Amino acid sequence: MGGNPVKRPHAAFCTGRIIRHVVVMAGTGAIGLMAVFIVDLLNLFYISWLGDPAQTAAIGFAGVISYVQIAVSIGLSIGIGAITGRLIGAGRIEQARRVASSFGVVMLGACFLIGLATAWLAA
Repeated sequence: MGGNPVKRPHAAFCTGRIIRHVVVMAGTGAIGLMAVFIVDLLNLFYISWLGDPAQTAAIGFAGVISYVQIAVSIGLSIGIGAITGRLIGAGRIEQARRVASSFGVVMLGACFLIGLATAWLAA
């Protein structure tokens, strides 16, 4: 009984020109961030038409909190990418999965705590 050999996933960013990979990844991230900021700006603009300064201030404050959460998430994502990339490159796929999952939980926890802390400080 011969089993199928375990196939390693194809690492798309391990071959080719580095500058192309950097431009693709940075461009994709920039488009995503711009989309988030545009939606926040449209929300703030729409709420300001209601004429209630308290609601406008609340939306503006929530936007600032989300920007901080996004910044923390981006920083942790860079760490996740660096560590899991090294593990995948070393052929330790299962360990890379565990590390990436653990970092994901840490990222969610950090963003939750940031939101909780700012809500508590604002109250």
